Amino acid sequence: MTWHCFCLTYELRSPLHIGYHKVGNVQRTRYYIPARNLWGAVTEALTRRGFSTKGVTEGNYQEIGAWVKEHCAFGYWFIQENGKWLYPHYDGNCLKYGNLTVTDFERRYLDSHVTTALDPSTTSAEEGSLHEVEFIAPYHPVKPSKSEQARPTRIGGWVFLDDTALPLLGEESKWRTWLGDLQIGGERRYGFGMLRLLKIELANESQID
Repeated sequence: MTWHCFCLTYELRSPLHIGYHKVGNVQRTRYYIPARNLWGAVTEALTRRGFSTKGVTEGNYQEIGAWVKEHCAFGYWFIQENGKWLYPHYDGNCLKYGNLTVTDFERRYLDSHVTTALDPSTTSAEEGSLHEVEFIAPYHPVKPSKSEQARPTRIGGWVFLDDTALPLLGEESKWRTWLGDLQIGGERRYGFGMLRLLKIELANESQID
């Protein structure tokens, strides 16, 4: 069985929250998309759009999920800046995301949304209901200066297709038809996690490295 590696880039169309842990009232987000979340988003999109193939019935979530698990593999996806993936790594004793320190990364790419439930008897905030959801913002400043125009945030990484999946998803037109738009992560009922494909290309060794 041969596996074929593709490099994908998506653009965030809404805030992206990948649940991590809670600190006080703040639900933190991961700064990347794990492979398991990608599997779920791809399975959901294929099922919703009527995908079927040999041994896979249209609309059958379990069968499509098993097919994706067998014939597709996902790397973790990271934010892209100037053509480089901002993956976490240690530079000496300092954790960085690409060339950005954690503080710079958070300042540039993170934001949060505060909500609370209302007490109908007082029409005021219900006690203990305040919570804050951290997310990767769909737009980020080009430079720290607020006068600079913001740019859409890009995120992506690698997808591996075997010989079975390749003829069904291995061309840009086919991938765009089935998976051109994805919704991933938490808070989706509020419209979070919308991604739109910018490009897909067969990866070369320099991109994988």
